[in-house]
Amino acid sequence: LKDKAVLYVNCFYWASGAGDGYNTAQTMEKMAAIIGQIVFSNFFLAYILGSIISALQEFNRSYKKRALYRTKIDAVNEFLDKHSFFEGMKREVREYYQSVWLPMEMDFTEESLVKELPHYLKEKVMTKITRDVIVHSEFFSKYFADFMREDPESVVAFVDLVSERVQPMYFIPKQFLIKEGDTGTDMYFIKEGNVAVHKKGVGVVVELGPGAYIGEVALLGLNPHRSASIITLSNTTVYQLTQRDFDEIIEELPETGPGIRELMENIAKGWSCLLYTYDAADDSLRVDLGGRRIIKK
Repeated sequence: LKDKAVLYVNCFYWASGAGDGYNTAQTMEKMAAIIGQIVFSNFFLAYILGSIISALQEFNRSYKKRALYRTKIDAVNEFLDKHSFFEGMKREVREYYQSVWLPMEMDFTEESLVKELPHYLKEKVMTKITRDVIVHSEFFSKYFADFMREDPESVVAFVDLVSERVQPMYFIPKQFLIKEGDTGTDMYFIKEGNVAVHKKGVGVVVELGPGAYIGEVALLGLNPHRSASIITLSNTTVYQLTQRDFDEIIEELPETGPGIRELMENIAKGWSCLLYTYDAADDSLRVDLGGRRIIKK
């Protein structure tokens, strides 16, 4: 059996490596070298083939992406030219199709789930995605970290209902999510991308990214007037929770809902009254953004 094993290894070596570095006299060292060369040469060959296949797949995907965009944007340009849109508007439309429409067509996103999956699966999958975003957000840490230890079942029930109601929204760079001075009652969780908090007469106060939240004070009805503008800095995905959906969630939790609202209101009021160190002469630099005092130093 040992002789047959040696014979098979030699035959495979000659068939795969076609080498002539070994004579017919066999030793354990030579056998180990032969086996090592076989493993190395075939692994290297597999790596090369895998790299080539991966590159071809990526090239094919890129080609499809360019072709899809080119076909679409040609039709869009023809439409814009026909109706004599000015160049600035054309540029904004092209940016939308390149930054938002194309990824949504080529990549698998929340929008894909909403369009393609049946209702019973869509709710389960979207709830899992949005729940993760909410649980790992600053909003959850601020409002429910302590309450989670006291009454985890109530918090989980509330978060699950919120996860089912929020709606994904997509923005390209330089779009307004919120405009200063407007009246609004919706709250937003940032999933992907970055936004700038901009105040008139001051400029950019701070930048927010994934995990941040905006507008829970307006959601609670404490202050519906937006005190700053929120402008996207990149392609941004946010989850929107409307005041109507929030009120319905509270009603669906008759035993714990009112307590959750009261908890949120007390914390939001407390944060709204919290003043960080600042020069009283520069009071205009303060921005009350969703109950958080942001001071421009």
